[in-house]
Amino acid sequence: MSPRRILAVALVLTFLLATSDAIRAAVITYAGADLTTNDAWRTNNLVKLLDIDGDNVYGTDGFVLFGGGQASSAPTYATVAQGAGTSVFGGNASYTNFDNAAFTGPAPVANVVSGVVFNAPGGTNPTDFVTFTLTQPQTFRLGVITDNADFAAISPTTLRVRQTVGGSADSGYVSAAADRDRDGDYYFFDVSGQAGDIFAVSGNNDSGFSSNGVYGVTFDSQIVPESSTLVLLATGLFGLAIWWRRRWS
Repeated sequence: MSPRRILAVALVLTFLLATSDAIRAAVITYAGADLTTNDAWRTNNLVKLLDIDGDNVYGTDGFVLFGGGQASSAPTYATVAQGAGTSVFGGNASYTNFDNAAFTGPAPVANVVSGVVFNAPGGTNPTDFVTFTLTQPQTFRLGVITDNADFAAISPTTLRVRQTVGGSADSGYVSAAADRDRDGDYYFFDVSGQAGDIFAVSGNNDSGFSSNGVYGVTFDSQIVPESSTLVLLATGLFGLAIWWRRRWS
C-alpha cells in the first residue's frame, strides 16, 4: 500500500473513531444478582464478584438512596429521580440497616436504617421506581437495591431497566424473588448510553402486598479509552506505517 493510501485509511479511521460516540446506540444487559453481601455494600474486605471496578465497594461512582439515614451522592454522568407516582418512606426499626455510605473500609462499617421508594397502594403495575438521565456518554454497571423493607412482600418480584428517551434498549424482566428475606439484595445491569438518554428501573408487584418498592441504585464503571485516545493511537500507528514504508521502499 502506498503512503498516500495509508494516509487516506488513517483519516477515515480517525473520522469513524471520532464520531463513534455520537452514533452508538444504548445497550442494557442483565449482569446478575448478589444475594450474599446483604448490608455490607461499603465493606471493602468482603469480596464482591459483581463489583465491576474491583474495589469491593458498591456505588464508587455514585448512588442514590431513598428514605432512611443515608445521604445520596449521584454520579457525575447522570441525574437520578424517583419515578412518577411513587412515594418515599423513611424506614423504621423493622427495616434492614445498611453500611453508612459516608464510610468505606474493612468491617465493621457503621450502619444506618434504610428506606424505600414505592408505588402507593393501588398504583400501576409495573411501576417505574427510579429514572435516570445521562449527562455524558458512559458505560457503567447499575445496581438496584431491594429486599430491605419491613415485609418481604414489599420487594418487587421482577426488575427491568429500559430506555425511555433516545432509543429502545431494554433488559427485559428478570426475576427478583429468589431470596426475599429482608437482608438486602443487589441486582445489576450493564448500561451503555449517550448524553440525553433516559432510563427507567421498573418492577412488578408481589400480589401479597398492595405496594412494592426498592431502596435505591448504585453506579460503578471501568476506565475505558476515550475516542480521542483511540484517534491519537490510530493516527500514530499509521504515521509509523508511512515512515516504515518510506524508510524501506
